[in-house]
Amino acid sequence: MGSTVIANTMGISSVILERIKSDVLKTRGKIEAALSLGATPLQATQSVMHNALRAGLLPTLSIVAVLGIVKIPGWMSGMIVGGISPIEAAVYQVIIYLMLLSSAFLSGVITSSLFIRQFFTKDQQFSLTFLNRLLT
Repeated sequence: MGSTVIANTMGISSVILERIKSDVLKTRGKIEAALSLGATPLQATQSVMHNALRAGLLPTLSIVAVLGIVKIPGWMSGMIVGGISPIEAAVYQVIIYLMLLSSAFLSGVITSSLFIRQFFTKDQQFSLTFLNRLLT
């Protein structure tokens, strides 16, 4: 169970990190303009973080949306074959997917918040050192 949660969050985190990197590099001018007008780095990159979280969480949300309707997951069918009642197996399956969804959301928010901070100096300017490392 734990390995499934870890694998899920690793995949989501990598999608989020890649999306933030590409979006920040694409919209660098817009972010710098917002910073020069007095926005904080968090305010200037809010749309970048939102888009990255959406892209990272969309596959997990899609799976949860069709849970039990289109797809009967392997864990649930294995429990039913093993003799557990279908209702009890469904309850366990919902708990499992809630764990996956909550861990995905939590890791996505933490990952994106920590990664966004790397783009800026303590003076709330773009960190040219970090940007150069990303470009090479």
